[in-house]
Amino acid sequence: MYFDSLALIEFWEAIYMFKILLACMLTAVLWPVEAMAWDGSLTGRISSMHMVSGQPGNFEMRISIDSGNVCSGVGKDGYGWLYLNESDSNYKATVAFLMTAYQTQQLVTVYGNLDSNKFCKLGYSQVSR
Repeated sequence: MYFDSLALIEFWEAIYMFKILLACMLTAVLWPVEAMAWDGSLTGRISSMHMVSGQPGNFEMRISIDSGNVCSGVGKDGYGWLYLNESDSNYKATVAFLMTAYQTQQLVTVYGNLDSNKFCKLGYSQVSR
């Protein structure tokens, strides 16, 4: 039997290039899924802020965004708010930040995660003009 060694080399190079291309395509498709570590995000203006006293862990600060629910479609989205507890890190700075955004009616982008009870907990926020 006669094998054309040049054709065989070209075949294996084509297979190698296909594997690289496939790996690049899978990375491009799956990368954004892994990069988004939030259960929901939303941009809008803060329509209401609630400050709740009482027992610790009682969702002491709650905000609602005028354009919808952050964790809509998952969890207890009937409440329509995100919360932050006083025991959470940067609580005071976050409250001051969001109160300023509320009073000046700035656009905010908020990101939330569902807690173990399926309530939407504020994880990150930013203000834009």
